[in-house]
Amino acid sequence: MGQNSLYNYFSTNGLFWREEMESKASITTENTTWKAILKLALPAVIEQFLQTVVNYVDTAMVGSIGVHASAAIGLTTPVIFMVFGVMYSMGIGFSVLVSHNIGSGNLEHAKNIIRHGLITALVAGGLISLFAVLVLAPKLPLWMGAANDVGSSATIYMRIFGSAYIFNMLTMVSSAILRASGDTKTPLIYNTITNVINVVFNFFLIYPSRNLNILGLTVFMPGAGLGIAGAAIATAISIAFTGISLTIVLFIKRSPIRLDKSSKIVPDISIVRSAFKLSLPVFFERVTISAGQVVTTALITSLGTISLAAHQIAGTGESLCYMPASGFAMAAASLTGRCLGAGREDLAFSSGRLALRMAVLTLIFNSFLMYTFSYNITDFFSNDESAIELGAKMLRVEVLAEPFLAIGIVSGGIFQGGGDVKRTLMISIIGVWAVRVPSSYIMLKFFDMGLLSVWYAMILDWFTRALLSLWRFYSKKWMHHLSS
Repeated sequence: MGQNSLYNYFSTNGLFWREEMESKASITTENTTWKAILKLALPAVIEQFLQTVVNYVDTAMVGSIGVHASAAIGLTTPVIFMVFGVMYSMGIGFSVLVSHNIGSGNLEHAKNIIRHGLITALVAGGLISLFAVLVLAPKLPLWMGAANDVGSSATIYMRIFGSAYIFNMLTMVSSAILRASGDTKTPLIYNTITNVINVVFNFFLIYPSRNLNILGLTVFMPGAGLGIAGAAIATAISIAFTGISLTIVLFIKRSPIRLDKSSKIVPDISIVRSAFKLSLPVFFERVTISAGQVVTTALITSLGTISLAAHQIAGTGESLCYMPASGFAMAAASLTGRCLGAGREDLAFSSGRLALRMAVLTLIFNSFLMYTFSYNITDFFSNDESAIELGAKMLRVEVLAEPFLAIGIVSGGIFQGGGDVKRTLMISIIGVWAVRVPSSYIMLKFFDMGLLSVWYAMILDWFTRALLSLWRFYSKKWMHHLSS
């Protein structure tokens, strides 16, 4: 194969090669790298956008039940993110190995890694589901010091939601592997369908049967009237669909990494060991961040239901602003992993740098919109005026953090692509536990700043992480940690 730009490798079905191309990548010319980044990032950004929009609708539907329902979701959110961290780290561990072997042209070994990843996902996902249902759901409200009405709703939501974690694990691993191969379109398609399923089931399960006025006509709409339990059931059903579907895709979609259904799996403990070696720092990073969120949420809980609901509403509103950074991070991880696997450190660095710049500019623009429409955003999620006003105030404050958020998120993707997962862990520990948690406590307890203390602390956290991430990126030491 002649010399081709990186862009050309993604020109068919979002994958690294056409079927007829030779397996090892030839990566050249920096001047078209932005096309490769956009081709990978845009489907991921659209996917994140649609998921965020559905999260908006989900929050609004639950919020219409009352402020206590919003508070219950807010109570479970940090713990849910912590569990997601476990599953996300598992996906990262196997996907980094896959991208490295794709870059070096070792497709058969990449397929073997995928098989081991799916089996690991089933076993680990089942154990996490049991833990969520039997331990987290009944104990969480007690640990967080929640009021009885909020706590009981949180237990119901967590028990139903947690039962679907096995499918969540399959989704995380399968999606990460597909993206590592350059296929960001398939996760977009299936997650879009999932979001539609979630909203439709929300509509019928949350609300009771009622009469709706549609174009002047009165239409009877059946409903189960399950409230927050209905929202959890809808989410669990949609998650199950995605997990099963994306796993099947790995066996039926025509691609260089398609699995052969008739092939026997030859156990290789070294694969699992290598994946766990990469996964553990990512896992501890997520636990570090989520544990910090649990602590700060517990601090917020002491401020009352309105502050807890406002925090949940503002956090959901902000997610639309910083969401594109996750898409750029996925693109950066895929590109840097395969560039390094192909021995092109120069292009790995230039790709990462360009992804950082594109993400920062995007989030600066989004933060302007978030500031301008802060009240409109929070008003969408609740009918409680106090929670709406307080949430809007938090969004206007958080505008200052968005460029630093972009740097921190995308740098994490770059370092993961390079296998430098321990560095992201250390940066997160410093940001969360040396900056966010202590400053939240000090501003809340000694300066009586209320909910603002937590959001000011988040800005300081992301500023610190951005500085440390940039220092690591420009040192180029992150390029020498890949293991196959």
